[in-house]
Amino acid sequence: LWVGSHNTTKKDDPRSLWWRAARQYNLEEKLQRFPNHIFYGEIFGPGVQKGFGYGINQGEIALRFFDILDTDRMEYLSAAAFEVMLGEADLLHVPSFGQGYWGPDWLLKLANGNTLLGNHIREGFVVKPVVERYDARIGRVILKMKSEEFLIKEGRR
Repeated sequence: LWVGSHNTTKKDDPRSLWWRAARQYNLEEKLQRFPNHIFYGEIFGPGVQKGFGYGINQGEIALRFFDILDTDRMEYLSAAAFEVMLGEADLLHVPSFGQGYWGPDWLLKLANGNTLLGNHIREGFVVKPVVERYDARIGRVILKMKSEEFLIKEGRR
């Protein structure tokens, strides 16, 4: 089992937040059925993300997944294949607004408001196509839209 964050492998250390999550969710056992796949997730809870607790008790953490890379084909799984594999691994995905066409007006509405986990402002959300694709200008088509409230809280607006 390899554990990391932002292109960095983390040393197996009991004080490591990443290894703590890996052990808490029994990832070594759950992911051994899926060799040659990289599971991407996010750890959250009080003190992890800029003061947002996401409904998790103080001192606890949670983990949800948002992507899986098939390293044999060097391709990310489609939305449907991602859901199937995550279910087979008995792991949870990040909350979703669902699938469909969202024009610019909908994107702005969805970016703001309360998070789907807990009771505080939404940081934003990620938009990606149901079927993986690439664009010559931006590369992999996956975009993050941050909420206006979050940008203000961070002092970026």
